[in-house]
Amino acid sequence: VCELIDIHPTIERTAEYKMKFTAEETDFREIIHPKKDFRTADTEFVPQPYYQVFESKLGFLPNLSIIDLLFNMGPESVLILK
Repeated sequence: VCELIDIHPTIERTAEYKMKFTAEETDFREIIHPKKDFRTADTEFVPQPYYQVFESKLGFLPNLSIIDLLFNMGPESVLILK
C-alpha cells in the first residue's frame, strides 16, 4: 500500500512479541479498530473529505480503509493523507 501511494516510511520489526514499551517506542497495534470511535482516540483529528462513489447517496463516510481512498483517488491519495 505504501508503494502505491508513494510513501516510504521507516519500519522496524521486533524480533519478539512485546508487551511493554520504552518512552522512545510507540505501540500502534490497537490504534485503528473498526469498533472504536476515532474521535475519542484523537480529539483533534478531522477526517479530510475526498471523492467517494456513493457520496451523493450516503454523504462522505470517514474512517474507511486505505483501499477505499486508493480506489477513489488513485495516485492523488497521497495529497489527502498529507
